[in-house]
Amino acid sequence: MVREQKDPKWILAGKKAAATRKRNLESKAKTKTEKASIEDDEWKRNAELRAKQKESKIKVAEPVEVEEHKTEEDDKWYQSAATTIEASVNFSERMKLQETMELPWVEKYRPETLNECVGSVFNLLKAFVKTGSLPQAFVFFGDYGLGKSTAVKCFIRDYYVTRGLFQKNATFQDVIATSKTTREYQGIFPPALYIDVTSLKGGFLGNVAIQDVVTRVQNYMKYSIGKHIRFVAIEEADRLGFDVQDGISSAIEKHKNTRTIWITNYPNQIRDRILDRAAGGQIEFKKPTASEIIAHLTRISHLEHARLSATKIKEIAEKAPSVRHAIGILQKECILVKAMRMK
Repeated sequence: MVREQKDPKWILAGKKAAATRKRNLESKAKTKTEKASIEDDEWKRNAELRAKQKESKIKVAEPVEVEEHKTEEDDKWYQSAATTIEASVNFSERMKLQETMELPWVEKYRPETLNECVGSVFNLLKAFVKTGSLPQAFVFFGDYGLGKSTAVKCFIRDYYVTRGLFQKNATFQDVIATSKTTREYQGIFPPALYIDVTSLKGGFLGNVAIQDVVTRVQNYMKYSIGKHIRFVAIEEADRLGFDVQDGISSAIEKHKNTRTIWITNYPNQIRDRILDRAAGGQIEFKKPTASEIIAHLTRISHLEHARLSATKIKEIAEKAPSVRHAIGILQKECILVKAMRMK
């Protein structure tokens, strides 16, 4: 009697592995087929839903400019616009429209680039951006509401967009988040650090944790490596005190490709040696001329379809202490005019 010879262990292991591999492939193929079927059904449902929404969506009528004395036509327009908005079945679009309408005009029309800013001081910043020749540091100083913070954000944004490191539609927040970059940008960390002292715990003179702020700047300088110029912007720098200013300045001075922008209302609260280094970059922000403010306010009133008389806009521009204040007054006056027309 001949005994049946068994396969060696290594052959059995190979057969077992082959069988397992076959089962896995079959299982994957089955799963892939089921997933494709589910995705196909989901795509069809979404396509049908989009088609229904497109059919039922009603476009909001564009407001038409009318003369102030035509109150009856104004009433008809506002009633028509209100009916159109209420009739819209797309809830998300209605919510988006409502948020846009309720947004304060100061934020709604906050400039994103230097070209959108009002005032002759921005011509100097444009020159810095164009030439790329920057002093060791900047000190932006002036009264409240004159555009210092906006200028810093637009300046940093324009500097990098002009050099092709970020896309043309990028904002300052994109720069901070390192999004919308181009192939020219090389680096992991953002090219700019923005610190608002008012957001820090105890953000008043003498009460800020010195080491926390200095350590934050030191860590940024240590890990943000690149061949391009970097910016460190300090908002409300006068609240830090001289000790913190010295610590930040010492951490940055070791890096020649870094520029510091100190934003303050009171330049006498900035250390003298910092002002020395910023000799070529001390920029005082003043209220723009009345004609510049009038042009800006007129543009906003046109966009809001609630133009005031030229006399009223001129009065706002002359009396308001800043552009921000003027926009706030303009919004109030336009709302009053719209409310009167709706009666």
